[in-house]
Amino acid sequence: MIDGRNRLAACKLAGVDPKEMNFEGDVNVFINSANNIRRELTKGQKAMSYAVMFPETENKGGRDKLSHDRDSLSKTEKNLIGQARTILKHKPELQGEVLSKAKGLNEAYELAKAAKQENKQLLAAAGERTERMNEPFK
Repeated sequence: MIDGRNRLAACKLAGVDPKEMNFEGDVNVFINSANNIRRELTKGQKAMSYAVMFPETENKGGRDKLSHDRDSLSKTEKNLIGQARTILKHKPELQGEVLSKAKGLNEAYELAKAAKQENKQLLAAAGERTERMNEPFK
């Protein structure tokens, strides 16, 4: 069952046989879109939800796997999804905090940007050490 467990419980209480249907399609997309419509989510929560469902773009051109859905998004929504994807990539442990409203998307994004910069500096320092190790002794 992907949706309607409360209706199923009500049917059982009322003694009604519920109708069952087979769903064809991406279950995750269905759940995500249904929850985004029904629930009172912040823009940051919606962006994180979308980014969790579609963490990467399909190609280097930046087109999402669901380009028809992406075309309906505003520029602001696309930017928020980009921030959420940065969080998932560089500070994935903050995903739950954004979804639960413990942290706002902007706050989590700033932490992810700082982690990204720190990782970049660590990689550069490691590369410099490797170069020095490969230099011949003088």
